[in-house]
Order: sequence, then C-alpha cells, then structure tokens
Amino acid sequence: MPEDVCGFTKKQRGWILDRDDHRCQFRYKGKDGKWRRCTNTKHLDVHHIIPRGWAAAHYSKEFAVNGPHNGITLCREHHRGYGVDGFATSIFILHPDVEVARLANRDGDKQAFARMFEHRRKLVQRGVPYWNTRWDSGFIAIVHKETLRYNRKHPDRPYPDNKNRGRTGRVKDKESKKHKKGKAKKGKKK
Repeated sequence: MPEDVCGFTKKQRGWILDRDDHRCQFRYKGKDGKWRRCTNTKHLDVHHIIPRGWAAAHYSKEFAVNGPHNGITLCREHHRGYGVDGFATSIFILHPDVEVARLANRDGDKQAFARMFEHRRKLVQRGVPYWNTRWDSGFIAIVHKETLRYNRKHPDRPYPDNKNRGRTGRVKDKESKKHKKGKAKKGKKK
C-alpha cells in the first residue's frame, strides 16, 4: 500500500491562487471553435493535476506532488461538479465522483465519501485513473506558463515549501527520524 501523501499547505494554496489571479484556469473550446477560459473567481479549489494517491502509488518519491507545477486553480464546478446538472457525465468535470458522494451524503448516506475513497484506492491499485485525465496535458502547459510569468513578475515571492515535507508531500527521511526521536524523548519522564 502506498504511503500517505499530504496535500498543499495553506501557504502553497495561497501562492497558487495568487499565481492564477484567483480565477479558474479551466479552458475549453466553445461551439464557435474558439478557446474560452472559465470566468469564475468564487468558490475556488487548488487541484492536484496528478492526484496525491496516484502519485504515491505510481510516481517516484522525488515527484513534487505539492510543487507549483502540479497545482492549478479550478472553480468547484469544474473541479468537483458542484451544483452542475448532468455532472456525472460531463467531460468538463475532473472529479464527478465527489458530487455523487456529496449528494448521497446530503440525502443521509453517511458512508458515501468512505466508499468513494475506497473505490478510488482500488482503481489506483489496478492502475486505472479515477479522475478525468482529458485536461491534464493542458493544465500542465498552463501551470508551466503561469509559473514562469508569476516568477518573473514576483521574484521576491518564491513558492513555499512544506517545512517537514518539502514539495513531495512525503515526510523527509531526516525529519521523520528527528520527529520520532522527539516523540520518544517527550514520552520519557525525568
């Protein structure tokens, strides 16, 4: 079973939101053939392009799952399908299973999210992505471009690392050993 990988810290989420101008970065081709960008600036999430559980199971430990090139700002409609009619079949939603679980939970099924996460875990073990991967390559291009732009504009605002987990989301070996020693010392009485 892959190790648990933590999510973005509050500072990392704030940096990504700033980089993305606090606006959903989802882009799609309209009926007229022109590319459009979502205009939503409210109810924003920071999405892992390569999800944490997938990265823990299928990527090297050096992969920066919480790095600036793996996070993108999305509105909750495009991220999770919140409040979208026909969300379960929409190609414009990355995690439609979240809205299915949310609605089931709202209607009294208190195990809906637990079942969703268990289903995801099983898919990860089989090597089957549990999210809509259609947009991943576009998101990677967007965050690369936006990170370069932001870093040029704000050289005084570097991307914040997690104190104990860096950008990988995994406990650093040295920090892990120190943490364990610190706990052992605290438990001893003088």
